[in-house]
Amino acid sequence: MDLETKHASRNPADAKLVVCAALAASTIGALFYNALPLYLGTAGESKSLTSEQIGLIGTAFFFGFNIAGFSAFAWVRRVHWRTVSLSLLPIALAALYWSDQTSSYPLFLIATTIGGAAYGGLYCIAGVAIGDTTTPERWYGIKTATESIAGMILLTVLTSTFLPSNSFSETAVGMGVATLLLAPLLFFLPRAWQKAEAVGATPDAARPAASIPGVACALLVVLVFYAGNSGIWAFAERIGANSDFDPAAVGGLLGLTLLFGIGGSLVVAAIGHRFGTALPFAISAGLVIAALICLSIPKDFNAYALGMCLYMIGWSAGVPLALAEVARLDGDGRYVALGAPALGIGSMIGPGVAGMLYHDGSPIAVLIFSFAAMLVAIALFIAAGRLGGRATSGPVVAPVSVEAN
Repeated sequence: MDLETKHASRNPADAKLVVCAALAASTIGALFYNALPLYLGTAGESKSLTSEQIGLIGTAFFFGFNIAGFSAFAWVRRVHWRTVSLSLLPIALAALYWSDQTSSYPLFLIATTIGGAAYGGLYCIAGVAIGDTTTPERWYGIKTATESIAGMILLTVLTSTFLPSNSFSETAVGMGVATLLLAPLLFFLPRAWQKAEAVGATPDAARPAASIPGVACALLVVLVFYAGNSGIWAFAERIGANSDFDPAAVGGLLGLTLLFGIGGSLVVAAIGHRFGTALPFAISAGLVIAALICLSIPKDFNAYALGMCLYMIGWSAGVPLALAEVARLDGDGRYVALGAPALGIGSMIGPGVAGMLYHDGSPIAVLIFSFAAMLVAIALFIAAGRLGGRATSGPVVAPVSVEAN
């Protein structure tokens, strides 16, 4: 038995119930984000909001989500995960109820901010718990896939004929029900984990402390990669519409791409750390670049369809690999919590920049922006590995449980 296998078998973070609980927490934490388009749309219709007001709702959500992410750096290793997660649930549900009941737009923004923070806190705890596992790239891949599957199910149910009114109340209730259905798994979260020396290893052999420059580069990879890809996703429908493709065909294709995204995440989960993280990430970014070339071909639906499918595979595979690199370079396990705000900031920057670049129905400037982002992300990924000294090839650190008094 090699050293990594030995340590993996004794890593408490790898316990099946713990991993399932972390995946459930992550899926709950991503529900608000996954349902955000419907949340904004139904809120605008039900509450008669202007487009500017609808846009500010999205800003309010990300503001709360990022507050949770940035603050998690200070608290995520000091609090009892199970207690905090279970405490965040009623806050999240209360925020949904409040947003549905209030007729005041400022109060609606406050409720959305609180909801974003509550769901964001759960997302951060889950990300750190998965980062503690022996093979984080595998579980981050499964994490991304489960979030996507749950989002697809939620959106499918909320837009089905069973709910013909498609009102904001139905959206809020649906999100609340989905949250409650996954909530029981949170009881299996550990109270906390803290990184310690590798089991059975001497102090000199233990994993070194986090390389701050390496971790910073890895976090920038997450941000830049997500910004470049979210900009394309925000205008995917517009690219098809401006090429005069059939709206029904475009809508069906975009739904199909989500399945390809789930497949990309599961491929990462299947290969684990077998080929490291740098090469698979470069391949993921390369798939996005190939997709951009296809999307640059005007008036060709086959090229558009191929491009969107390749794009979603590359995006969905690259995100868990980038998060796994943060976890592997993060010796004390605190900085991985910043992965959530890195995703949040990237998802705010990408559509905004793409909106400024999309002119006269031509996506070329947006495609160039995404292409540049992919190249920068690859360069940052390589820099992160070098600055971190590729310490990830050393002994794996086994987290130890910290029980409450």
